[in-house]
Amino acid sequence: VDALIKYAIQNPIGCDPISAWIRPGQKIAVMVDDFTRKTPVHRILPVLLDEILAAGANKDNICIVIALGTHRPMTDEEIIHKLGKQVTEQYEVVNIPAWDDNQMVYMGISSTGIPAWVNRYVVEADIRIGVGMITPHMDAGFSGGSKIILPGVCNEKTVDTFHLALAYIPENQLGKVDAHLRLSLEEFVAEKVPLHFIVNAVLTLDGEFFQCVAGDCIQAHR
Repeated sequence: VDALIKYAIQNPIGCDPISAWIRPGQKIAVMVDDFTRKTPVHRILPVLLDEILAAGANKDNICIVIALGTHRPMTDEEIIHKLGKQVTEQYEVVNIPAWDDNQMVYMGISSTGIPAWVNRYVVEADIRIGVGMITPHMDAGFSGGSKIILPGVCNEKTVDTFHLALAYIPENQLGKVDAHLRLSLEEFVAEKVPLHFIVNAVLTLDGEFFQCVAGDCIQAHR
């Protein structure tokens, strides 16, 4: 598994490797999905963080942001289980719920009419990296990619407006690459909070690690 993850990160799709563009002093937000998802984040993060540090990043400038969507904050025990004890002890972990307005930054209205309220740790980062998994999704066609930002790290006002669009989509979107919500969220992210890199796992039906892709948030995802 580690070899698959490392190969994907060092041979990204649609962009240069991390070593080519990460610089010392940059603030880096690594977003990971929460306890409701089966992504083996505890396997991915050590490999990814080693690559980031090897590129010259400072450990103190890296934070792990849990993409809760509108779910409740994770408990300390859940965080350790999800991220791994070593990562939890060595890095700042951000566990901010969607309803904490004081921790959100307003970035205007997107071209698709979505008010952009985004986790301040994500907004203030120089580099944003998303860690998740790709699996068929009833509304967005597939999970993964830019979905780690919308709805992952957005305020409930933003998420509610985004989800409201479902009322106007009569067809089943499961497994559609160009699902309306998928294209909408990717446009939102590109406009408001560009995602610089993703590492997405693909699991078997039994939840075992099967493959990994990394790189551009759209090209690698596809």
